[in-house]
Amino acid sequence: MSKKANPVAIGTFVVVALVLAVGAILTLGSGKLFKKTEQFVLYFEGSLSGLDIGAPVELGGIRIGQVSNILLVYDTDDGTITAPVYIEIEQDRMKYAGSKSEGKGMDYHIETGLRAQLQSQSFITGKLKISLVKQPKTPIRLVSSDPEIREVPTIPTLMESLSKSFEDLPFVEIVADLKKITGSFSKLSETGELTELVTYLKETAQSLSEISGSDQIPKILVELQETGESISSLAESPQLMDALREFTATVQSARYLFDYLERHPEALLRGKGGE
Repeated sequence: MSKKANPVAIGTFVVVALVLAVGAILTLGSGKLFKKTEQFVLYFEGSLSGLDIGAPVELGGIRIGQVSNILLVYDTDDGTITAPVYIEIEQDRMKYAGSKSEGKGMDYHIETGLRAQLQSQSFITGKLKISLVKQPKTPIRLVSSDPEIREVPTIPTLMESLSKSFEDLPFVEIVADLKKITGSFSKLSETGELTELVTYLKETAQSLSEISGSDQIPKILVELQETGESISSLAESPQLMDALREFTATVQSARYLFDYLERHPEALLRGKGGE
């Protein structure tokens, strides 16, 4: 007589088989079974709020991998807390071309400026992604001492860089200088010197504008030019002595003219006859 089959055992077997089948379908559907990935670790200085497992890793706007894990490590020796971010890059999504990178792979790209940076996926959701960017002028900052996994250096986000720049500004000295300048202007305003200074500058600018538009200056320049041309032509003439006497008289007249203009500068605007 054959032993009766146990319904519970059969049911358990069927359930396990179904779970394995579903898992296989999902794995095959995602293609992970046939994907070769390379693991890296990153250490960011700022907050990781908004970065989730599965977040994309991009290079030049193209997704080449994803965040595989985020840990929180508390060092009981010195009390420091670090948050290593592990990423996996699909090898068939990123290739190393050129003879310079032979045998170096990611090391070569890190040496030539490859860095990881947190960037926003969406301003609405606040989700973050990781972008690999070229920043050859930034330092190679390494934190991990684990030789089993390669670390990719990170750089701050734009907002973190701006925040650090503001922190480095000497705000106390700047405020003190502004208070001194404000106090100086306040004193000038109270004594009336500021008003006088502004009025003087306005009058000076107006005078220069009027003189530059006067028709007397072009006339004086023409006369001086004509006098110079006369001297040049007379330099080879037998009547040089007579010309020199005339030139001396002209110079004397010009001196009288300048003396008069110095005493009466308004003559440039209205002419001598306008007194």
